[in-house]
Amino acid sequence: MDINITVLIQALQFGIAYYFLYHFLFTPACKVLDEDAEIEKKLHESLNLEHGIKNDLQCKYKEKSLALKHALIKEIPSVSIEAGSKKNEKTSTLYSVENVEVLEKKLEDVEQFLINNLSQVVKHDR
Repeated sequence: MDINITVLIQALQFGIAYYFLYHFLFTPACKVLDEDAEIEKKLHESLNLEHGIKNDLQCKYKEKSLALKHALIKEIPSVSIEAGSKKNEKTSTLYSVENVEVLEKKLEDVEQFLINNLSQVVKHDR
C-alpha cells in the first residue's frame, strides 16, 4: 500500500474540518439542546406542582361544600325540607313542595350563616 502526500493532505483537511465543525457547530447546538431539555424538565416539574395544588384545592372545596351542606341542613327549618315525592305511571319522579312559612328569626339566622360561610370563599389568581 502506497501512502503518498495526497492522503496526508486529505487527513489534515478532515482534521481541520472536524475541528471547526466540532467547535463552531456541534458544541453550540448541543448546548442549545441541553438548555431546551432543562427548560422542559422545569416546566414538567412546575406542571406537576400545579396539579398537586389543584387537587388539594378540589379536596378542600369538596370538604367545605359538604360542611356547608350539612350546616345548611341543620339551619333550615325541618318543616321547609319536607317534600313528598310521587311517581306517575311512567316511573318518573315528581316533587312537590308546599308553601311553608319560615319564621323571620330563622330566615335571618340562615342568611347570616350564608353570609359568614360564603364570605370565606376566595378566588386565587395565578
